[in-house]
Amino acid sequence: MPIGATVAAGAGMHARTKEFLRYLSQNPGVRNMIAAPDDRSVVYAAAFLSSQWRNQLAAATGKPSGNRTRAMWEELERLKSADRARNDFVMLPDILKELPSPPGADIGVTTMYGHLEVLDRLEPWNVNGFIAWRAVSGIYASNARGRVRFCVGEIGAGPDGKADWRGSKVIAATEMWVLLRNREVDEETRSMAEYLIDCVRSKNPKINVALT
Repeated sequence: MPIGATVAAGAGMHARTKEFLRYLSQNPGVRNMIAAPDDRSVVYAAAFLSSQWRNQLAAATGKPSGNRTRAMWEELERLKSADRARNDFVMLPDILKELPSPPGADIGVTTMYGHLEVLDRLEPWNVNGFIAWRAVSGIYASNARGRVRFCVGEIGAGPDGKADWRGSKVIAATEMWVLLRNREVDEETRSMAEYLIDCVRSKNPKINVALT
């Protein structure tokens, strides 16, 4: 089952997280729905912390970014709301908010996105929320077709100046590797995935790239 990355149960994984992974594994129809239309997938992480890179994104998309630093998902939501014709990408949360919650979800939680928010609050996060998001993100990346858009900013570095992308960002832990193996995406997408993998391996905290 192409969850996209090995997401084996680890110490501290909650029974609800295991059940969600089992649900994905046993329901190919659900996995098939975790997909954007051709040429409209987008993967993203972190934020553009410097005005230089916010301005680059604004130039690429035709919309000013303003002065406030936003998380990348927030910036993309703003761009999409401002000009849906130009920014026609379909983010993973957009899809998950349209899918019903799996069996066993909390009362009042009606979407898969809402269920993931519940799993995201379980401790330890790295073997619960992080693994659950890696699973759906890997499926999303494996279902991508054609051109994929990228917006990756920068994260904080440790005392040695290095950044742990793979331990904290789904794009680094899963999506890039899945896209690199996905033969249905275009060559530019695979080249960008390969470049990002090199950045992650070198633990560069300031990737700052936008391909929109």
